[in-house]
Amino acid sequence: PGQYDAATTVTVDIDGFELVKEELTIFPNPTSDYMKVTLTNAPCGVYVLELVGLNGSIHHSQIYDDFDLQNGIIINVANYETGQYVLRMVYGNKTVSQKIMVQ
Repeated sequence: PGQYDAATTVTVDIDGFELVKEELTIFPNPTSDYMKVTLTNAPCGVYVLELVGLNGSIHHSQIYDDFDLQNGIIINVANYETGQYVLRMVYGNKTVSQKIMVQ
């Protein structure tokens, strides 16, 4: 009898988080018009996503939050030259990269 308040506190050790390449999904790859990038189990935070040519030129650079990446973001590559690129994702001081082929 009476009124009670309950609360749960969840602590996440972000320093212990590692970007795992297997949790980064890029589809389709190879691609010719667009690709969807998804990061499963992304902790709360800000991510920088870059699409870099093999010569080091940055073709796409944008900041996303964890919600965007868990739901998947679309990158339009229809106007990119045919060739290989590197998708680089940076979270804090952690980085994961994956090769992309644009046809």
